[in-house]
Amino acid sequence: MIIPIMIGLTIAMVLSWFLIPNKLLKITLGTLSTLLLLASALALSAHLNSHWGMKEVTDTNTSNSIYTAAQVDSPVSILVTQEVGTDSNNYVLVYRDKKTDEKAEAHFAPDKKNIVDSVKKTATYKVANVTEPTIVTTKKTWTWENETFKKLFEVDDETDNELISEETLVTVPQKTWLAMTADQSKKLAEKQKSADPKALQAQQEQMKLVISQKVKEFMMKNPKATQDQIKEFTEDQTREMTMNAIKKMIE
Repeated sequence: MIIPIMIGLTIAMVLSWFLIPNKLLKITLGTLSTLLLLASALALSAHLNSHWGMKEVTDTNTSNSIYTAAQVDSPVSILVTQEVGTDSNNYVLVYRDKKTDEKAEAHFAPDKKNIVDSVKKTATYKVANVTEPTIVTTKKTWTWENETFKKLFEVDDETDNELISEETLVTVPQKTWLAMTADQSKKLAEKQKSADPKALQAQQEQMKLVISQKVKEFMMKNPKATQDQIKEFTEDQTREMTMNAIKKMIE
């Protein structure tokens, strides 16, 4: 609406200054239309430059829909990371949205068809002392202060909810997850594929023996331990040894 108003005020200003013969009326209407046109221009400039008439809205969404990028039956979950650019702290992250998904998918890749919004979006990750993985997305947008400002400045529907920034933080438990780069993931897959089946089986048998011995020692030190505690200890040891083995393979 602001553009038609400015056009109307421009016409009124021209008519007032050049076509009204009465001097007093000319000065009065000419000055008024000029001031209103100037005020409209300043208002439009303030809206375009500082989003005057709009307010910043922050929306935070937390999700736990993240599962390993590796085999789902592995005791260690994998998060594959690929930094966008250099030292950007902005990543494409690969994981499953559901445990039943056949393959892991890449998330937070820049949308080349919408560069304007893509540069406002970032995603990063951290491995922390938490019990479950989370995806926290903080989205900031511009929205109208009220209907009056909306009617005055809105050009099309895209003006409302204009994206300011969208920051996503993926946090995975250090006890059960391992983050690795895309190159490390590729290296791990190649080593697993080329591994000698007999050597791999021998390694697994050795791991079982070591874990079994550790469980016996745990039970001797904790004679009152429940079956759940013994199971948890066994799972922890299996996970720890598997994680160490994976780390050695991607070094």
